[in-house]
Amino acid sequence: MSSEEMRSMLKKAENLRKEINEQYRTASYLSRADPPADEPASNAAVNGENGINAAGRYYEGHLRYQYGYLTELISRLRKALGITEAVDEQAAETTKKRGMAE
Repeated sequence: MSSEEMRSMLKKAENLRKEINEQYRTASYLSRADPPADEPASNAAVNGENGINAAGRYYEGHLRYQYGYLTELISRLRKALGITEAVDEQAAETTKKRGMAE
């Protein structure tokens, strides 16, 4: 992968992580719903094992997982770009020196 492709992927990953962070902030509402009535069917639909609140907590967990994955990807891309840029600078310097020597 070229350094230009890495920079492009880094920008996409940073934008996606920002979007996921915004989604996570609003996702908490999905795990704090109140039943419309205090009766068994409504309570089960909202607070049951497969209810709205459980689905909301699952969604929050999934967003946390994605955020963590993207954070690691961004970190590794930045590290790789630092190494790549250092190698590119060294190659450019070597090329300049050879051009001057000849």
